[in-house]
Amino acid sequence: MTIIILYILGALIHSWFMCTWFFTALPLHLFKPFIASEMEVDTWEDWNNWLMCKNSFIAELLGCPLCLGFWVALGVSTIIAWVNGLALPFVFAGWFSWPLISFIVHRKLEK
Repeated sequence: MTIIILYILGALIHSWFMCTWFFTALPLHLFKPFIASEMEVDTWEDWNNWLMCKNSFIAELLGCPLCLGFWVALGVSTIIAWVNGLALPFVFAGWFSWPLISFIVHRKLEK
């Protein structure tokens, strides 16, 4: 029973992070110190264009819900497994299923 609760908790943490990243101005605020003051970066699209000019790989990683979700899921599932002493299959289960769950939530909220 505990492992199911931890799995659901991980899926909720993952979905929360992904929705916060893609539906708020969090990336703009986090990257503000790295953006030259003469540049106008006020929207998600401006930020994504700025990042694409700097590094297209990082822009794709941080701008794609499935790409970012894949790595966030690895981090969240590893931390939950490490803190609770769970085996490696928990990490793999979260790593490969939570991005899909949060992507579905993302698509529903986006409409």
